[in-house]
Amino acid sequence: MLIKKGQKFVMSAALTPLMLRFYPKWKECDREERFETEIETTSIEHYFTVTNLIALLLDSIKENFSNFKKIVIWPTSTALKNFLLILRVYTKWRGYQVERNSILAIFLKILSLHPLLSNLNTCGFANDLALLSVATEMGTAGTWASTVTFLPDERDYEFKRMLLIALCLKSRDIDLNLLKTRKVIPGLLRIITPGMNIPWRPDFYCGLLRLAFYVLQLYLEQLSSEFMNNNGPVRTLMMIEYYTIKPYSNDALISALHFLKFLTEVRIRNMIEELEKNHCVEILLCIWEQLMANSLRQSSQKCLMYIFFILNKMNVDKQKDFLMILHIELLKRVLNPTKEDVIANDKMLVTHIRLLWNSLTSFDKSFDSFIANSGIFILLDTIKNCTMAVKAVALGLLVDLCEEGTCIPYVVTWRSRGKTFLNLLIDIFMEENRMLKVKVNENCIIKDPEWPICGHKQKEEIERKDKNSSASPSTIDLLGSCRSKVYALLQILNFIHEEKVEMCNEQYHIFDKRVSITDQISLLLAQNYLLLKLGEVWSEIQIDLINENLQPIDLDSFLLDTVTKYYRNWGLRIQEAQHEIIQQNRFKELIAEKELYLLLKEARLSNSYKALVELKLLARSSEIIFRLRGTQRQRKHLNLENMAVGKWMFNLPVQPIYHQHIKIPIDETKLDEKCDLDAVSSAASTDNECNIAKFEQEESSEC
Repeated sequence: MLIKKGQKFVMSAALTPLMLRFYPKWKECDREERFETEIETTSIEHYFTVTNLIALLLDSIKENFSNFKKIVIWPTSTALKNFLLILRVYTKWRGYQVERNSILAIFLKILSLHPLLSNLNTCGFANDLALLSVATEMGTAGTWASTVTFLPDERDYEFKRMLLIALCLKSRDIDLNLLKTRKVIPGLLRIITPGMNIPWRPDFYCGLLRLAFYVLQLYLEQLSSEFMNNNGPVRTLMMIEYYTIKPYSNDALISALHFLKFLTEVRIRNMIEELEKNHCVEILLCIWEQLMANSLRQSSQKCLMYIFFILNKMNVDKQKDFLMILHIELLKRVLNPTKEDVIANDKMLVTHIRLLWNSLTSFDKSFDSFIANSGIFILLDTIKNCTMAVKAVALGLLVDLCEEGTCIPYVVTWRSRGKTFLNLLIDIFMEENRMLKVKVNENCIIKDPEWPICGHKQKEEIERKDKNSSASPSTIDLLGSCRSKVYALLQILNFIHEEKVEMCNEQYHIFDKRVSITDQISLLLAQNYLLLKLGEVWSEIQIDLINENLQPIDLDSFLLDTVTKYYRNWGLRIQEAQHEIIQQNRFKELIAEKELYLLLKEARLSNSYKALVELKLLARSSEIIFRLRGTQRQRKHLNLENMAVGKWMFNLPVQPIYHQHIKIPIDETKLDEKCDLDAVSSAASTDNECNIAKFEQEESSEC
């Protein structure tokens, strides 16, 4: 309710009297000096009511401003001049910083709604804006603000920040001669020059730094001579290099690098030469090393991308090798991040691969350096581990590289956890099919031969009756698709460079085309992707003609029916071929099972068992360790209390002794009772005693 009433007030020109009658004696105060001397406490109380009311009225038309843009009655030039006069007074009086900021905020609201309001120029607002925006850098001598002093506190920071934002909003219609007179460009350059501004708090200074770079970017092409005459490129590089001396906020560094990137793209004479002369490349490499030495946050990743952008624009043809090394180092860092690193942003990776693509396709030396530094293997590892958005760009780069043919041996010999390059391509193809919800069964066999590779959402778009006739969902599906690039790579490996693939496989025996049954079924679908996509497009054309109630001539109708029927039959053939793969696999499994049964049937198990018994007997009778164990078991068996009579553990409780000859005399011998004789043992040694103790422990554990 309040919003509607506020809109009615604005449309009835309520803003003009509010600003015009801001001060009760507004008719008498025709000069600034008189107005300043006669301002009283009552006017300050009146100030809060008027400013709050104006802010509410402006907010009421902000939501649906497009509906009110043509019928809003804006304040007149006289009303705005009176309002600006109050801003001057509150600016000169040190105790009214909050009031000053609130009035400037109202001007910003008007600017945000109507940046091209001509009354703002005629009332003198543009002149005061240019003057105050660089007052802390260039001074205000000889103006109405000559006695104004600004401090590095929060309120003055907000005031300066709003002034810079107002400069951004007025960039389309402000008088450029006014900016030259007030030396706005030199003042902004002093903001971005280390040590040449007032000592703002670090967070305040970073905020002003970002705004200053943005304002410079808006006015650079129109005031390029001012920028170059005041050493703008040098000051920009000084600010960036200052990060290596005393690191500041990464957000401010992003703004500085973004502005430097803009300098390399803008059409200003000798700009690139000026940057090279002032060691731009060396400074960027120092920033690169410092960022890579620390944890890679999102802001750090964005800085690295701007560095790549700038280096690609610079004339560093002789230094393309080191640029390629930087690309590879970043990919390695993405593949093997530290514990403090944030997950790599997809946007960052896509941008990086695009820049890498541009470097590889533009310079032959870069391609050689990329190959020599194992770039193909790193790129394939990146494709395996990244998201589908990054895969689409990386596969496009790989298609261009493989089409040339030099990197075929590296692609063929790549392996990762038992998977070859062919397995990787099949996995990517099926992953995108799952994302698009292509209809397949549990064995990856297509369910709908008429739309074999069409996703669920795409099919709905095709069959919509209110579909845009100039749009083709089947064609749009190719944009950013991985399946089309997988098909291209399969064609390169199977046809264009088939001989190279076979030669590499003969040498290394790594690229095995034998894949699992599921992969064979998916591979058949991927190899026929182009034909199926063409059939999909023809079917879409037929549906569009039906939805538009258009009847083609007989010949065209016959050709269209023939083509769609041909591609539909092709889908059926692929479906049948997939079923045949399943049947052939089952037949092979059945043959293998029968061969196993025949092997078991023909085996002489009884003879094998007898041979094993003889081997065991031989081992027990020849090896001392077995004899000791047999003796121990016999003793233990004899000492059992509950042993049944005539029940023995072994067939014959006798320990055989070999290669010992004992001769017993026939005549009687006298035994000396004082002589202690040791018991006869076949293995009497300390080692054997240890072994017996060990066997006793084992037997006790077994019991």
